[in-house]
Amino acid sequence: MTRRLPAAVVTGSLALSAFMSTPAFADTAAVDAKTVKAVKHDDGNPIADVAKKMAAKITAETKARMAKDNPVIAAAFAEMDRGAPGNDRVRNRTAQILVDQVRELAAQNPTAGIANKAAMASPFPVKETFSGASAPDWKLAGSAKLDGGWLQLTPAENDKKGVALLQKAFPSTQGFTVEFDYAAHGGTKFSDGHTGFDHYGDGFSAFLIDGAKDSEPGATGPGLGYSCAFCKPGDPRPAPREGVTGGYIGVGFDEYGNYAGDAAGNGHGTEPFGGYDNALGYSPDSVSVRGSGDKNTGFEYLTGTKPGAGIEGDRAAGKKVKLSYDGKGKLTVTLNGKVVIKDFDITKGKGQAALPSTLKLGFGASTGGATRNYEIRNVVIDAPADLGMVKTGTAKVKEGGKVSYTLTVTNKGPANAMGAMVADTVPAPVFGVTYKCAASMGAKCGAGSSGSGNKINAKVDVPVGGKVTFTITGTASRAGKVVNTAKVTPPPTVTDPNLKDNTSTTTTTVDKSDKPKPKPDGGGHKPGHGIK
Repeated sequence: MTRRLPAAVVTGSLALSAFMSTPAFADTAAVDAKTVKAVKHDDGNPIADVAKKMAAKITAETKARMAKDNPVIAAAFAEMDRGAPGNDRVRNRTAQILVDQVRELAAQNPTAGIANKAAMASPFPVKETFSGASAPDWKLAGSAKLDGGWLQLTPAENDKKGVALLQKAFPSTQGFTVEFDYAAHGGTKFSDGHTGFDHYGDGFSAFLIDGAKDSEPGATGPGLGYSCAFCKPGDPRPAPREGVTGGYIGVGFDEYGNYAGDAAGNGHGTEPFGGYDNALGYSPDSVSVRGSGDKNTGFEYLTGTKPGAGIEGDRAAGKKVKLSYDGKGKLTVTLNGKVVIKDFDITKGKGQAALPSTLKLGFGASTGGATRNYEIRNVVIDAPADLGMVKTGTAKVKEGGKVSYTLTVTNKGPANAMGAMVADTVPAPVFGVTYKCAASMGAKCGAGSSGSGNKINAKVDVPVGGKVTFTITGTASRAGKVVNTAKVTPPPTVTDPNLKDNTSTTTTTVDKSDKPKPKPDGGGHKPGHGIK
């Protein structure tokens, strides 16, 4: 049984609880549940060893935040860091406090989880123009560099590869959108000696890798900085060129045309797009998706298309790409406003690995015999929340009868909407209005969500899949039609991609009654107001 702790230390549970939901805790598994359960209170397995190891894995930034929030817990971590000789008794007592706290918190809320990746905070929105002197949240490798307001992934030189990898992992259940501008210009064409085939290249990619991994660029030539190349077993061509580490999905914008072909990844399995453009097995100016892989294995061809327009575009006439991932495995690719791949389920692709618990986003590009400047800028990565409002109510009632409304607010995601606002002004012909809120599936009713009066302005937290329901009751004062509209608004930091379903209206018909009309409570309605 966990022993009771001093009151001053128990207050530290709030700081530890907050810490347990941070990326630092989830990423490093600072305390492993099995380790904590296995701790023995004897000399053979000193509690201090466990806690010291735990403290060592927590970042200085997190410790500083905890010091501000709770000096007791911060002091405990500081003691673990010091490890001064002669203080074994103090260290063991402090260590026991830390481990007991984590054990208590885990027991109270196991879903908040030791090393629970789904609990980590989302890094979105991320906005990077690549116009500054540095891009601190991004790792640039290979030939990638900042150049005149753009991120240049490759220069127009032979056999180059570059990558930009966002250094912020996010839960794989977190849906998101990525929008960016790109330019593909300059360079030299490569013919390969076959008549009629002469293209720039090779192309660029946007990809996801396992969030626990880091990576250098994928292969030059057909790899587009994501996939391996010439790595199919038995390939007689040049030595294999490695792909990224821990790759999960790579969308290739393939100017030269061999990312979908037999040279990239583990071949193509079946002919993409219903056939190639030529005997070489190339399909220039195409958009293709390759699946999971690691260095020289995997990277199966999954799907692709010919968008009908070239990939090229100089800086002045750059093009726009939007990738949408729903957090459940479905991917949509939009090129210059045209959807070219829609709701493709990447989890069901041939040879696809299990979805990692976290992901990182990257951009890659490559050249080979053909060359090109491949550049991107104005990257916006966001997690929009599609909130919805449905209002129902009494369809018909007589004067003096009871009127009831139900407001239901939902969130289709892919982002949580914490601090959304629900607004509803019940027309004055309905008086004696009271309302209350109920929440489910992780949602919460906040300030202003219950009370009385005709004007409702409530704050609610609606995570993805969550629901809040308002029940409103009142009394109809006179005959006519009462039209009532309710609205939900996302918090300022969240965008809603579909505002059409954020409002809902219901109409109540109030018939005349043979009984005397009830008098409105406290001043009632104004004649004609809210009645049609």
